[in-house]
Amino acid sequence: MKKKLCFLMSLCLVVTLLAACGGSGSTSTPTGGDEEDLGPVLIGCIYPFSGSNALLGDESFRGAKLAVDELNAAGGLWGRQIELVPADAPDITAGQTEAERLITRENMELIFGAYSSGLANVISDTCARYEVPYFEFGAIGADIMTKGYPYLWRTCADAGRFGKGQAEYFTNTVLPILGVSKENAKIAMAHEDTLYGTSVAEAAWKTLLDLGYKEENLKDIPYAATSVDLSSVILTAKSFNPDGLFSVSYVNDAILLARQAEELNFLPPFWIGAGGGTSMKPTLEAVGKGMYGLYGIDFPQYDINKDKIRGVDEFVQYYIDTFGDYPRSGHSMTNYAGMYILYDILTASGSLDKDAIKDAAAKIEKPMNTYTGGYGVKFDATGQNVNAPLAIGMWDLEKLNAVYPAEYQIMDPVIPMPTWEEKNAM
Repeated sequence: MKKKLCFLMSLCLVVTLLAACGGSGSTSTPTGGDEEDLGPVLIGCIYPFSGSNALLGDESFRGAKLAVDELNAAGGLWGRQIELVPADAPDITAGQTEAERLITRENMELIFGAYSSGLANVISDTCARYEVPYFEFGAIGADIMTKGYPYLWRTCADAGRFGKGQAEYFTNTVLPILGVSKENAKIAMAHEDTLYGTSVAEAAWKTLLDLGYKEENLKDIPYAATSVDLSSVILTAKSFNPDGLFSVSYVNDAILLARQAEELNFLPPFWIGAGGGTSMKPTLEAVGKGMYGLYGIDFPQYDINKDKIRGVDEFVQYYIDTFGDYPRSGHSMTNYAGMYILYDILTASGSLDKDAIKDAAAKIEKPMNTYTGGYGVKFDATGQNVNAPLAIGMWDLEKLNAVYPAEYQIMDPVIPMPTWEEKNAM
């Protein structure tokens, strides 16, 4: 009940902000002048606050809002308070509509978001048409950054690194333990079929082929994330008899995959997800002991070597003090870091002028672990941050523990995965 109350309170906050921020006017005036006359610095943001991805959208927004509250308490931006103007986009149609509304009716000159890769794709398209700078804090889809938009940046890691990370960890760590060669290893890839899942799976597939795996030993199993029955996915994977299962899922389908794998007694020796639902506390709560021994590659989470990654405990305590509960995933910490990166860029730009922001983004360069969660920042020619961290974790009965890379590791991997009977007896 406490978690539901916190979620409802957060949604109420969003609704209040939406109601309070209409007819905002331009905010591009540079620093200087009468602070009271200038008013707050208004920044638009778009997340799925309703619909199937509301939990992760809200968790992402929480992180950005925590950063803004902290920055405002320290004096704000250019001597002015920062005020977020949020918009709800439960699907891609709403994403485009809300981006256009924020730009044409609310006069937003800068927008960030959006968690979902599909949303980020259409929002970035809309912002590009109006030449409004857009920063993506959490969506990883490959296509987002390949369109040559001059006012587009992404602060988190991309799908290519997620898929490559799955393949390399399986090759370098898992196969030697299983005693299987690359030439004989079989891998099934079960992934939701939008930009997010497809981008990660394609990157993993390409990396495996580059590493010397046989194409006939790879099985692609796409599915709709909105499916209410994924038994066909599980049965297809089971019949392939893979040494490893790579999955890419949101929360609801991650839960369904794990539950139906147990119901149908499908137990691959190794199972690694990528982002989304695999890293969520609510997934563990729904699946229970069956999550033990499942792996996930994602933005850094909270059970990690804190001597090597900055600010984790401080962020968790700040989150608990604000929302009364433990963070539901690392998405909030990733958006928190993204907001601080954006703040540093805006501090250097001195205004919301798109070209001033572009110049500041081109010049910023900070090493890994400059920001909370291990983040640094350096944008490549496409606007992708190349100093964004990833970590691989393994679920025990309570938490997702970092196992890779070595500097983040806090426990040894358990390979092969225990049987369902062994898990339930724990």
